[in-house]
Amino acid sequence: MTSEAGTSSGREMVLFPSMRIEPNIEIRVLLEEVQLIDDPLLDAQTVATILEMNRHVTSYTEDLINRSYWKSQLLRDYGETVQCAVVLEKELVEER
Repeated sequence: MTSEAGTSSGREMVLFPSMRIEPNIEIRVLLEEVQLIDDPLLDAQTVATILEMNRHVTSYTEDLINRSYWKSQLLRDYGETVQCAVVLEKELVEER
Protein backbone atom coordinates (compact mmCIF):
# COMPACT_ATOMS: atom_id res chain seq x y z
CA MET A 1 0.00 0.00 0.00
CA THR A 2 1.45 3.36 -0.96
CA SER A 3 0.29 6.76 0.14
CA GLU A 4 -0.47 9.30 -2.53
CA ALA A 5 -1.47 12.88 -2.06
CA GLY A 6 -4.70 12.47 -3.96
CA THR A 7 -7.79 14.21 -2.79
CA SER A 8 -11.42 13.38 -2.95
CA SER A 9 -13.24 16.33 -1.45
CA GLY A 10 -10.25 17.04 0.81
CA ARG A 11 -9.73 13.49 2.07
CA GLU A 12 -6.46 11.59 1.59
CA MET A 13 -6.43 8.70 -0.90
CA VAL A 14 -4.06 5.74 -0.84
CA LEU A 15 -3.15 3.17 -3.47
CA PHE A 16 -4.07 -0.31 -2.33
CA PRO A 17 -2.87 -3.42 -4.24
CA SER A 18 -5.76 -5.42 -5.65
CA MET A 19 -5.47 -9.14 -4.90
CA ARG A 20 -8.86 -10.15 -6.24
CA ILE A 21 -9.02 -8.31 -9.54
CA GLU A 22 -5.48 -8.54 -10.93
CA PRO A 23 -2.21 -8.71 -9.00
CA ASN A 24 -0.50 -5.76 -10.74
CA ILE A 25 -3.40 -3.31 -10.48
CA GLU A 26 -3.68 -0.86 -7.61
CA ILE A 27 -6.99 0.70 -6.66
CA ARG A 28 -7.61 4.00 -4.91
CA VAL A 29 -9.19 3.71 -1.49
CA LEU A 30 -10.00 6.40 1.05
CA LEU A 31 -7.64 6.27 4.01
CA GLU A 32 -10.59 6.08 6.40
CA GLU A 33 -11.86 2.97 4.58
CA VAL A 34 -8.46 1.28 4.80
CA GLN A 35 -8.47 1.80 8.55
CA LEU A 36 -11.85 0.05 8.74
CA ILE A 37 -10.51 -3.14 7.14
CA ASP A 38 -10.44 -5.85 9.79
CA ASP A 39 -7.01 -7.21 10.62
CA PRO A 40 -7.33 -10.90 11.56
CA LEU A 41 -4.11 -10.62 13.58
CA LEU A 42 -5.90 -8.37 16.06
CA ASP A 43 -7.99 -11.34 17.19
CA ALA A 44 -6.18 -13.31 19.93
CA GLN A 45 -7.92 -16.57 19.00
CA THR A 46 -6.77 -16.23 15.38
CA VAL A 47 -3.19 -15.64 16.49
CA ALA A 48 -3.34 -18.64 18.85
CA THR A 49 -4.72 -20.82 16.05
CA ILE A 50 -1.98 -19.68 13.65
CA LEU A 51 0.73 -20.40 16.24
CA GLU A 52 -0.73 -23.85 16.92
CA MET A 53 -0.88 -24.57 13.19
CA ASN A 54 2.76 -23.47 12.82
CA ARG A 55 3.74 -25.84 15.63
CA HIS A 56 2.01 -28.74 13.86
CA VAL A 57 3.59 -27.84 10.51
CA THR A 58 7.03 -27.64 12.14
CA SER A 59 6.56 -31.00 13.83
CA TYR A 60 5.37 -32.60 10.58
CA THR A 61 8.31 -31.13 8.64
CA GLU A 62 10.85 -32.39 11.19
CA ASP A 63 9.26 -35.85 11.09
CA LEU A 64 9.30 -35.84 7.29
CA ILE A 65 12.97 -34.86 7.22
CA ASN A 66 13.85 -37.61 9.71
CA ARG A 67 11.94 -40.23 7.70
CA SER A 68 13.60 -39.05 4.50
CA TYR A 69 17.02 -39.36 6.15
CA TRP A 70 16.31 -42.91 7.29
CA LYS A 71 14.94 -43.88 3.88
CA SER A 72 18.02 -42.53 2.13
CA GLN A 73 20.25 -44.34 4.63
CA LEU A 74 18.35 -47.58 3.96
CA LEU A 75 18.74 -47.12 0.20
CA ARG A 76 22.45 -46.38 0.60
CA ASP A 77 22.91 -49.55 2.67
CA TYR A 78 20.91 -51.53 0.11
CA GLY A 79 23.12 -50.17 -2.69
CA GLU A 80 26.27 -51.16 -0.83
CA THR A 81 24.88 -54.66 -0.25
CA VAL A 82 24.05 -55.03 -3.95
CA GLN A 83 27.57 -53.89 -4.90
CA CYS A 84 29.13 -56.42 -2.51
CA ALA A 85 26.89 -59.17 -3.92
CA VAL A 86 27.98 -58.30 -7.48
CA VAL A 87 31.66 -58.44 -6.49
CA LEU A 88 31.17 -61.78 -4.72
CA GLU A 89 29.33 -63.21 -7.74
CA LYS A 90 32.21 -62.16 -10.03
CA GLU A 91 34.74 -63.76 -7.67
CA LEU A 92 32.67 -66.94 -7.56
CA VAL A 93 32.54 -67.10 -11.37
CA GLU A 94 36.34 -66.57 -11.56
CA GLU A 95 36.98 -69.38 -9.04
CA ARG A 96 34.98 -71.90 -11.10
